[in-house]
Amino acid sequence: MKKLCVLFFIVLSALVLALPQNASATHLVAGNITYQYVSPGVYLVTITVYRDCEGITPGTSFNLSFNSSCGSGNINIPQLGTQTQIPASPCLPPSTTSCNGGTAYGVEEWVYQGLVTLPANCNDWEFSISSCCRNNQITNIQSPGSQGFYLPATLNSTVAPTNSSPVFNNIPVSQFCVGNQFFYDQGATDPDGDSLVYSLVCPTAAGGPVVYNAPLSCQNPVTSAPPGVQIDPQTGIITFLPTVQQVTVLAVQVDEYRNGTLIGSIVRDMQI
Repeated sequence: MKKLCVLFFIVLSALVLALPQNASATHLVAGNITYQYVSPGVYLVTITVYRDCEGITPGTSFNLSFNSSCGSGNINIPQLGTQTQIPASPCLPPSTTSCNGGTAYGVEEWVYQGLVTLPANCNDWEFSISSCCRNNQITNIQSPGSQGFYLPATLNSTVAPTNSSPVFNNIPVSQFCVGNQFFYDQGATDPDGDSLVYSLVCPTAAGGPVVYNAPLSCQNPVTSAPPGVQIDPQTGIITFLPTVQQVTVLAVQVDEYRNGTLIGSIVRDMQI
């Protein structure tokens, strides 16, 4: 009887290990959600996240929620291909990162992609993911290690049922050097030619926006030389000159307009 119990435990453990793992990794440092129209009610959703290589490895899928006043649902979105390491900041000397067994700060890009069918056209669809947790070394928000990581993207499929979201042109650079002015390009391209407007918004956890340590804020998230942090609403270029060593989080929202009507938005949440 004891042998049968041991055998059952081994088989059960093997089955559990073989199941797909949902991504819920600590130390996600950036991410965004985009979507592409495929056919009536069907969209190809892409989740792109960036993880600190010293954190927990993400799983093989992400649980995506889609919610509106017309209905809701969720679906597991599988990983697309394999993760890739993103380049370090050009202002730092080359060195082996923690992604490759070294000690320098390293970040990997993980991409998840899958088809989502919305049950009805609605003016307030939101695609979203939620994960735990942020890096405890973040200096510009309160209780960073207990703050979740929430990414939204919205769609007004009543007005624009065939809409595809904008796509960011560049990866989120993770490191900047103190005393140097930077022009941080977070511009995006819209496949439908819609008008884009950029703004700095509050990064969010599942329960709401994170709380900044004063005097920093959602619109001024970096300790920087005057006039502080600026974003060009037409290009998405963020200008700042960091004056002290810091680990900060900020978020850029891209609102998409067609003929003067807001039809969607994407948000990139990032740690620098």
